[in-house]
Amino acid sequence: MKTWLKIVSAVVALGAALVVVGPAEAHHENMAQRVQEAWSDASGRNTTVAISYMDRVTGEYRDNGSMAHARFGSASLVKLFIADDVLYRAWRGEFVLSDYDWQQLSVMLRSSDDPAASRFWSTKGGPAIVNRIKARYGLNEIQPPASAPWWGLTQVTSFDLTLYYQRMLSGAGGLPSFLIDYIIAQLRGYTANGTDGFYQRMGLPDGLPGEGVLGVKQGWMCCMNNVRTIHSTGIVGADARYIVIALGQEGTGPGWEHTKTSVTRVVQKLFPSGRIPRPAEHNPFGSFDVAGVDTEKMVLRSQGWVIDPDTTGPVTTHLYIGGGGFDLGPSAVNRPDIGQHFPAYGSAHGFDATYPLPGGQYNVCAYAINVSYGDANPLLGCKALNVPQKPFGAIDTVTPSAGKIRITGWVLESELAPNQSPAHVLIDGVAYDMGWAGVSRPDLANGYGRFGTNHGFDHTRSVAPGTHQVCVRGVDLGIAAGDTVIGCRTVTVP
Repeated sequence: MKTWLKIVSAVVALGAALVVVGPAEAHHENMAQRVQEAWSDASGRNTTVAISYMDRVTGEYRDNGSMAHARFGSASLVKLFIADDVLYRAWRGEFVLSDYDWQQLSVMLRSSDDPAASRFWSTKGGPAIVNRIKARYGLNEIQPPASAPWWGLTQVTSFDLTLYYQRMLSGAGGLPSFLIDYIIAQLRGYTANGTDGFYQRMGLPDGLPGEGVLGVKQGWMCCMNNVRTIHSTGIVGADARYIVIALGQEGTGPGWEHTKTSVTRVVQKLFPSGRIPRPAEHNPFGSFDVAGVDTEKMVLRSQGWVIDPDTTGPVTTHLYIGGGGFDLGPSAVNRPDIGQHFPAYGSAHGFDATYPLPGGQYNVCAYAINVSYGDANPLLGCKALNVPQKPFGAIDTVTPSAGKIRITGWVLESELAPNQSPAHVLIDGVAYDMGWAGVSRPDLANGYGRFGTNHGFDHTRSVAPGTHQVCVRGVDLGIAAGDTVIGCRTVTVP
């Protein structure tokens, strides 16, 4: 006779495969549209279907509206409830399972054996099994069969079946984890045919050939009330992340193959690639190629490229320098080399941006910002920089007017901050003292806030009419690394 310890040992390898996945944002492809397309396709074949899909990590749930709450005869799907109830009650000490009982539970789940189901149904409570499952899992739509012996006429909905799978997998129904793992192992060990010889790879198995780990419970029956029934339900992935339910029924005329094909086509319409795309496959990708520093001007130039699989358009890139972040905007610089390697996306996916750079040692990192269905903003790369301690900043405007020039911008020296730094304006090479750069610049908080924000200058100087070169120089008061000409403009004064 099997003991609970033996069962724990038998499923320990499976338990290791049940990876706990951290939270992620809702990500998926347009499943609402896919569900509608699958429903429409089945309706065009005169097959009535109920469809439900759930991503257990994000909580995303999709179904085909009222049909997900319509009751279908369960056929062999009720065997899930039978196994769950028997295992739970045995674990609670209500009875002891023999080796033969364990063998019967396995063949009932893996190969949908009817005699095993009838044996447990008749000896373990019949319709009361369904009522106990309803109570333990908080299900409101399933119903036991109107006629007690006919377990296959238990009434189920795709909505409640989704809840059952979700709550069973999470332990919300009270099953201990080793018994949850046991059930999953049986579903993943499904056989190609039932013990009655019926082909049971329709639906999820045939519709998801690209999935390596798949656990299913199938159902089929005919011909109560002149209805033929085919169901395919299960969990997808090594982490059992996805729940997919496809219930189907139609009149008895078309035959088994027609109904099986309709249910398989539902799964194929939901997932045309033959597998469920994972969120990470929708994340942007690219490269942070260059982080070059002009130490004369104290400017960082960052170059690279980024593509998001969900669009051919440009993707936003963010740059982080120390504790400061910068939005580089859409990455749309022409990169013929990228277009050559990724022709479906074109060449306009490069970024090439310059920013004033403080002195110090930094890890400069670039991140691609996800456009649509991914679950992360991936790191494109980081570059280590050792930058001299010199003044840095930017000229914002040089505005000429009658006999005057107005210069605005900002300058600071990281080793002096938050104290102000002095600046000179050079007009045609002649230096003039602008004093301390101490004008409030709240905009500096976005990227340079750790140095303070009172580092602006706004200086007006009289000049003769004509064309002049105007430069601004930050004066080094700290370590003698040298002054910095932060920029120059050429203007014509009236």
